[in-house]
Amino acid sequence: MPGRPPAGPLGAEIYVSPGGSDGSGDGSRARPFRTPTRAAEAVAAAPKDGPVSVLLDPAVYAVPDGLLLGPQHGGSAAAPVTWTTTPASLREVGSGAGGSAVLSGAYRLAGLTWREAGDSPRAPIFRGRAAASPDEVAGLLAAGVPARGLSVLAAPGGTAAACRDACASRGDDCRSWSLWPRGAALGGRPLGSAVCVGRSSGEWAPTATQADGVACGTVSRVFEARVAPGTLPASVAVRSLYFNGTGAPRRLTLARFPNGNDTDPSLAGYVQADGGWPKSLHGTGSVVAANTTVLDSATGTRLSSGPTPAGGTLRVDAPPSEPLAHYPKGSCATFLAVRGGSLERFETGSGLVPFWDSAVCKGMFYQNDTFTPRSWSDPTEARVTMYQTDTWGNWGFTVSGRDEAHRSMGFAGGGFQEARGGGIKEAKSGSGPEGGGNRFFVDGVREELDGPGEFYFDREAGVLQLVPLDAAFAAALNSTEFWAPAASPVLGVRGAGHSSPASGMAFRGIGVTHSAEGFYDGVYEAPPGGDWALTRTGAVVLRNVADVVLDGVVVESPGGNGIVITDTATGINVTGCSVSDAGETGIIIVGTSALMDAYTVPTQPRRVTVERSHVHHVGRVGKQAAPIFLGIAEAITVRDNVFHSGPRAGINVNDPHGGGHTVQGNLVFNVVQSTWDHGPFNSVRKAPPEACTRPGARATHRADRACAAAVPLSRQLAP
Repeated sequence: MPGRPPAGPLGAEIYVSPGGSDGSGDGSRARPFRTPTRAAEAVAAAPKDGPVSVLLDPAVYAVPDGLLLGPQHGGSAAAPVTWTTTPASLREVGSGAGGSAVLSGAYRLAGLTWREAGDSPRAPIFRGRAAASPDEVAGLLAAGVPARGLSVLAAPGGTAAACRDACASRGDDCRSWSLWPRGAALGGRPLGSAVCVGRSSGEWAPTATQADGVACGTVSRVFEARVAPGTLPASVAVRSLYFNGTGAPRRLTLARFPNGNDTDPSLAGYVQADGGWPKSLHGTGSVVAANTTVLDSATGTRLSSGPTPAGGTLRVDAPPSEPLAHYPKGSCATFLAVRGGSLERFETGSGLVPFWDSAVCKGMFYQNDTFTPRSWSDPTEARVTMYQTDTWGNWGFTVSGRDEAHRSMGFAGGGFQEARGGGIKEAKSGSGPEGGGNRFFVDGVREELDGPGEFYFDREAGVLQLVPLDAAFAAALNSTEFWAPAASPVLGVRGAGHSSPASGMAFRGIGVTHSAEGFYDGVYEAPPGGDWALTRTGAVVLRNVADVVLDGVVVESPGGNGIVITDTATGINVTGCSVSDAGETGIIIVGTSALMDAYTVPTQPRRVTVERSHVHHVGRVGKQAAPIFLGIAEAITVRDNVFHSGPRAGINVNDPHGGGHTVQGNLVFNVVQSTWDHGPFNSVRKAPPEACTRPGARATHRADRACAAAVPLSRQLAP
């Protein structure tokens, strides 16, 4: 685990320390470099006639652009380049005896000066639907006694801030409040003075009644700090945030409705949708998936690629519908699309269609009585996270706008993070295992900042806001370091191609954390033969590599996938590693294919071993996730591991390609926690690929090799 000594001789040594210098340092123990990036430059320039060791003193090293290594940074299997934590006996005096080196893909936000937001424009005081109807308030005033958890509070001056403070002073007897202004019509006559009403029911429980001019909110204390200009690039939106960068990183929650905990596998913290566009109200129909590659069914020629023009559609003739058995075997020259599995996408009203006619809903409807009563100053900040119709996974959408009068939201992009589709059902439909409409929540909106541990970053103003987890957290804000993830991958090793891999590297006893999430804007695809979608990035990505070792590497809280091994990858060993608190899948091992041909070009992982590793608590964000996923790969060994706590399968073997896998001695438990399908082990062959043998190749594991074509999905909808 972290801190273990490097295996074998150190060879040439390059040192990195937080107290070093990239300018005046030379990488020696006496004059270390300060950053891993500078050490990588030294590695590229170093002779590779023997082992090379990069020794990092225990610390958290910020690499917001990622530590990206290529063939020039590698050695050989016999004389590798090893990245490891400096052994205690070789550390600088005063550097401490414990801990390990950790690569963080985030920008460090330190030295912030916090203050309570008070009555600033960013304070949690919202105008819109009241927490009680006019009739309820009128009845409360007439009776003079509490009713339905409501009570009249004294608010000197009749201001919203005074009403909020009056509610806060009542402790658990008041958790939300509404201020009815002077002149508001109640019981048929205007109020002579402002009335402050408190509710004791915990969460704000609004009705569908609209009350103009009513201020309302919760008692949460909001603190804010200004982030110095130049600390963050303009491109960093800060949609995830961590604090306490050493040890186990702790994560805050982006402001959301309804409040919830993304580590809770239940449907708590979700509300029901009430159908998707199109409906007669809008009549906009659906749009064809953007960034979808369309291929000729006979020749495999690329017909079109890229975003569909606004308002346009992209249609090509579907291939013949005869079964694959009607076509000659032994050839990979013909691309055949069939209905079923990963080729079935979202509903269009006339049933499921092959992938190039894929459509996703352009928007959704919600229920007024369960959705947020707050108006949003900028709906385009919002993101919708929604379970698939049959709870097989979930989707993420960015929002183009909100129409409160018609209780609807439009989507600017997303919806391709799960491979099966199914449309958005109405709440009254009663469909799906849980009944009713698709479950969803919304986050990223300033006005929803109200729950302990929630945050919001005003990028234009450069102001970070949060609701403290508790009083102790609030008291320690000025001494707390925060981390805003930006890199994915944090550690990347990539060769120049399948014929020029990056090789001869080892990573031992280091940590990797704070990778950016890509669920809402990543590029997803459905590898053939199964019914899962995935993205090929994560905290650690090995692509076109050979003879690479991950030994005792601890990946904590990756925003998306933990470890991804993709394309050409041979002789890879993952041993004694840990992946935890992952946004999506823990470990992905997946290759690529050229149309139906997965053998002419060797872009598939072979001879990869994952052993004695612990992968747990995965799928925080994306629910079509597992501790480990295998697809378009050959001769993969998965043994003596512990896999647990995930939303769907424990071990997912996506397709029959290659074969020769060894899966043994693994402990798998507490899976399928928040979806409706699979079990500890899942093996899929939903869309049968054409069987063929690579010309001149010897079938290692079986006579007929399964060829397959990856189905690229959309990054975003057309504008």
